[in-house]
Amino acid sequence: MTRWAKWFKCHGMASPRHEAILDLLMGAAFADKTLDGREVEKVKSLMCSAMRAKELPASLERRMARFDPKKFNLRQCVATLVLATDDEKRKVLEFIAAVHDADELLDMDEDAYLRHVAREMLLDESAVLGLTVDVLSIESLGPEVLPPPLDGRSIDEAPAGDDSVDDLTLAE
Repeated sequence: MTRWAKWFKCHGMASPRHEAILDLLMGAAFADKTLDGREVEKVKSLMCSAMRAKELPASLERRMARFDPKKFNLRQCVATLVLATDDEKRKVLEFIAAVHDADELLDMDEDAYLRHVAREMLLDESAVLGLTVDVLSIESLGPEVLPPPLDGRSIDEAPAGDDSVDDLTLAE
């Protein structure tokens, strides 16, 4: 532990690095334009874990309460963070993904936020593998993966331009 880290801990304060991590996590919580209580609790839990503390310092509690996503500057926040290794950067990305998972909803805005943070950290796309949702189009899957039509006809035999399934009956 550095001399400054000891000083901050001794005085019950968070370091600028902890403040930057908190801001990134709060940005993650607001990425889908809503703030869920489970996300707030996850941010607190992750910060306590990162700081090896039982409770969040009062300075970080106040910072959380005052966080304004409209004033949040992601680029400046990442620059303040100064992470030395790709492993440290990946850990922060994992924390962000954990905040996104807290509300148990998949949201493309949250994925976009995670990818944006990774780019600001100068990481390539492989850094977010396993942390984001990959979208596949049906066309990219191929006919061997597509389910058969409800009436047993092949896709080529289905009437063109008819997207309704009202006239289809299940084959017995």
